[in-house]
Amino acid sequence: MVYEVQKKPKGNYSIINHKHPERLFVLLTPRFTRVSTAIRKASSANREPSAIAFRQKLGKLEMEYLYERKQCTLTVKLRNDDDFAFLNVRIDICGAIWNAGCTIMREYYKNTGKTMAKGMLYSQLGEMRKHTTSWQLVYSQTVQQIADRILAGYELFFTNIRKKKEGAKLRCSPPKCHKIRKQKSMTFKQYGKGFWFSGRGEVTIQGRKFRYYDSYDGLLEHVNVHTMTVKRNSLGEIFLYITCAADTKGEIWGDRAAVGMDFGLKRFLTLSDGTVIDSPLWYKEYLNEIRKLNRKLSRRQGGKPGEKWSNGYKKALKNLARLHLKIANQRKDWFYKLARELCRRYHTICIEDLNIKAMQMHRNWGRKVGDLAFAEFVMILESIAEKFRTTVVKIGTFFPSSKTCSCCGHVHEHLDLEDRVYVCEKCGFTIDRDLNAAINILREGLRILEEDTAGKPA
Repeated sequence: MVYEVQKKPKGNYSIINHKHPERLFVLLTPRFTRVSTAIRKASSANREPSAIAFRQKLGKLEMEYLYERKQCTLTVKLRNDDDFAFLNVRIDICGAIWNAGCTIMREYYKNTGKTMAKGMLYSQLGEMRKHTTSWQLVYSQTVQQIADRILAGYELFFTNIRKKKEGAKLRCSPPKCHKIRKQKSMTFKQYGKGFWFSGRGEVTIQGRKFRYYDSYDGLLEHVNVHTMTVKRNSLGEIFLYITCAADTKGEIWGDRAAVGMDFGLKRFLTLSDGTVIDSPLWYKEYLNEIRKLNRKLSRRQGGKPGEKWSNGYKKALKNLARLHLKIANQRKDWFYKLARELCRRYHTICIEDLNIKAMQMHRNWGRKVGDLAFAEFVMILESIAEKFRTTVVKIGTFFPSSKTCSCCGHVHEHLDLEDRVYVCEKCGFTIDRDLNAAINILREGLRILEEDTAGKPA
């Protein structure tokens, strides 16, 4: 048995991984819990060298390992040899419900100038569900979750309108109807209402059992599950995203420094300590293969508007989607490894808050900006930094990091993009342009962090 469940006083549970005893999950914990005793139990249960070495370090680290309440998401994949028609039909119905909810909200907003209240939208969709036989295949709480997403979309729409009036360059539009085949997921809001894990790598969804690849060694049978989202990708594969209440620890490391990072087109990252990181550019690497698959797709029957998709068109479309998914997975894997390495080395990371959408619209480097995927990397970096207790500070979009001299502070107003070496007009200081920007980003980020710390009450 890889995991051992130990019940503790006051209804708490500990999940101990005997392969890696230092990775301990403390579940259903109502308050902060010191885990030195539990770690000792986990270590003594396994006499492997890794457990013994970890137990020797315990005296120094036990006061630093403190667990905090947090939600985490676990992901598993359903086995491909199962029949997914049962789930695909219900996901398609969720697409029809989405379109109906968007239509109701749009008509109500046109007539009244206001958004519909949550209870009213619930009752409208619930009444339609009573009179639509196909909708009754979907759980009522799943319909409510679709309504919640529509309302959240309208809330974001009005927020972006306010930001646009303040001068921000944003595209803002309310939730819209889409084609049924573009519907990707359905969500169950409560464990036991529509889904549950029955053990032995099986999950029951609306009375039908499905097998999944148990990459967590039975952990899903013991965690306190909140919600589950069934999501399909462009290849027809189905994944389960399970949200559960689990306390995770921030990882403690030794002496770490602060760093500023400048994003660039020639170099993915330039750090203020002189480190340069280049992106592998996977899209560019597979560009010829993408073009070849696109040509094959265009020759198949179904590429023209209104034309029925042939089997050859569906096959070519799936081959193209498989290649794009491979590129996205390679990029994401590299991002996670890079983010973990940066968070191990630095306790404070200062970055620019770039307007990525405006950069992607540029005709010369828009495709390369999409391949570099700065926004995705920042999102991953922030999630990893939380685990390592690393602070990520964003400086303003219009801060002149490249034009400011890192030696004397003079601002070079006429600096062009072609100038890759910064030469100060005032003091004559010469430095690489990206390195100069990274140093300025670090100083500005530390200044913002110091102001925020001073402004908080003691």
